[in-house]
Formats: sequence, structure tokens, C-alpha cells
Amino acid sequence: MAKSQREFGSRIRFLRHQAGLSQEKLAAKASLHVTYVSGVERGEYNISLENITKLAKALDVSVAELFSGEKAPATPSEPERLRRDIARLLRQQPAARLRTILNVVKELTRGRS
Repeated sequence: MAKSQREFGSRIRFLRHQAGLSQEKLAAKASLHVTYVSGVERGEYNISLENITKLAKALDVSVAELFSGEKAPATPSEPERLRRDIARLLRQQPAARLRTILNVVKELTRGRS
């Protein structure tokens, strides 16, 4: 098993944890088998571009993000998880609701640095 495959698998695991997904949920979202996702995370497969694209979409990241960043820590910090959860929720909202949310956030953070 190649070092690059292990590193890529660690990155997938990190992003999956960050997204709050189990291997089963990630596999379902990516239309892949759970044992395949598990093997990818362990660096056992030389994954195809098609499956890389499926995983990126399921993780709601770009393909480039799958390959970027520092070595992935075992688990994301709480602020990282919270930012990721907030961003995921905001992407699903219409513009009118986003304006309201922005005003609420501005009010909550007024006078704080």
C-alpha cells in the first residue's frame, strides 16, 4: 500500500469526521459500498477519479480540498466542527433567510472581538 494512498485515506476519514458522517452514511451519499469506503480510508485502494469525485460531492468539498491541507488530525476540534456544521446549514438556506441570519449574528456578536 502506497504512502499517498494512506495519506489520502486519512484525509477522507478526517473530512468524514468533520462532516459528522459515519462510514455507512458517507458510502450511501457517495453511492459506494461501505467496505470500499473503509478500505479507501485505510489506504488499501488506488481510488479512481470517478470515486474521488463522488466522495468529494458526498463530503460537500471540492476535489482539490481532498488533496489539500496539513496532515489531518485524528479528530477535528469543537470550533472546527461547529463552523463546518454552520456552513453546511447555511448552504441550504434561501437568500432572504440568510439576510435574517446575518442580522441575528451581527446582533449576537456586537461589541465582541
